[in-house]
Amino acid sequence: MTIMERLEPLLGGLLTGVAVLWAGKVVYANPALCSLVGVSREEILGVDPVDWFCPEDKGSFKAMLRRRYEGARQKSGHLLRLCTSGGNVIQVELEACLIHGIEAADLILLLRDVSQRALLEERLRQVQKMEAIGQLAAGIAHDFNNLLGAMANYVTLLRAHLSPGSETMDLLGEIQALVERGSDLVRQILIASKMEEAKEPREEELPKVIRPVVKMLRHSLPKRVKVILEERDLPPFRMDAAQIQQVIMNLCINAADAMPQGGEIRIRMESQRIEDPTSWGLQKWQAGTYAVISVSDTGVGIPPEVRHRIFDPFFTTKDERERSGLGLSICYAIVKRHGGFIDVESTPGAGTTFRVYLPMVEGTGETPPREAKISSGKGERILLVEDEDAMRSSTRLLLEALGYKVLVASGGREALEIIARGQEEIDLILLDLGMPGMDGLETYRRLKELRGPMSTVLMTGLPQSQEAREALKEGIKLVLQKPFRVEQLSETLRQALEERGSPKRVDTGGLPE
Repeated sequence: MTIMERLEPLLGGLLTGVAVLWAGKVVYANPALCSLVGVSREEILGVDPVDWFCPEDKGSFKAMLRRRYEGARQKSGHLLRLCTSGGNVIQVELEACLIHGIEAADLILLLRDVSQRALLEERLRQVQKMEAIGQLAAGIAHDFNNLLGAMANYVTLLRAHLSPGSETMDLLGEIQALVERGSDLVRQILIASKMEEAKEPREEELPKVIRPVVKMLRHSLPKRVKVILEERDLPPFRMDAAQIQQVIMNLCINAADAMPQGGEIRIRMESQRIEDPTSWGLQKWQAGTYAVISVSDTGVGIPPEVRHRIFDPFFTTKDERERSGLGLSICYAIVKRHGGFIDVESTPGAGTTFRVYLPMVEGTGETPPREAKISSGKGERILLVEDEDAMRSSTRLLLEALGYKVLVASGGREALEIIARGQEEIDLILLDLGMPGMDGLETYRRLKELRGPMSTVLMTGLPQSQEAREALKEGIKLVLQKPFRVEQLSETLRQALEERGSPKRVDTGGLPE
């Protein structure tokens, strides 16, 4: 009876690949191993198993065999890359042990395909990385929003001393626009890292949404990459402007990466009527008019074999240290959330065109936002609790310009001391949520224990955080998102004071509308 016949009843039915060696050559292989390598039993017998492995792992396999023959015990499986006969590379876990008492056999190899497990483990690492990035983003957002908020406050104070239409006033308007753009970028980072939810769409004009992105790209992309914008007048439609800007940004960055030697990115916009989405293979989309944003490049193109995977999370053709593999998947998620879809056309060596289709929703019946007014105070006393020096100083000046009397505290403990002294009546507390030591939520709880419920407005750059939700449960009714405009600040304060019974008074105080 041959060794094959003797071992087949024992090993033939195992799902794990098994190879038995004699003097370094295969003398038995079960069906699972033949399937794994992609060859027949006749082809596998007599070969050196080192031939199965990728060139980078052959040395590791030989070293492992040498240790086994020398009698060293194996503590765990070895992870190696195996090249199948079909040209695929799979990751296998390999165990090897000496055989005693069987003629013409000295070593047994056990091989398990762990490619799927390795993929899941990699995705878990990516998810954990994103969670860590989310926590880091939240911390950065808090500090960055304080800087932006202080800048916005000082811009407002400077504009109050200038005449409308002056060159300096126009320059301050540009600074204000940059602050708001910075705030949008922070929000996109938080949305991408799952620390904040997207806002409700509102009616926007597409050219006005895209222009700032193009301006930023022209300054930030390498000079050898030329960005061209071809505008078309399109009627306004509902969208989350900051998220659509993120889509354009991601697509253009992806295009620039595809042109390492330089090239051209062309952004076009048009409208297109789709009467029968099913003819496009779109079963879930509605017939109607779509805004089409095309982003074309003159880069290397996308290989046909990976084109179906480009929107998968974590998939990337770049070095893993260069990109997270999330850019296009974020684009896909945003466009899908808007009720649209993305089409891609690419020829290797001749560039790629992404077309983003967004439904131009008409007749929404939404009420246009009312003109913002600045509501002044009547000498009410506000306790401002803010740990960041620039934000605290600028907000105090802004409140005083609005007509309020202001007490300041640099943290929760100082606020408690001011309230405990009780020397002055406090009409309202303007409380920062993210403070070191005693945060805003704990400060509010302590204040309630000391004086009972007090009229409080919470300031935070993360209005959808768990801490902000807890604050609402504790009784805080109004949340002011940083960075804020003077109109938002004054309106929120007016609303809070009216709810506690302060008589209404609206004018422009000492600040310009």
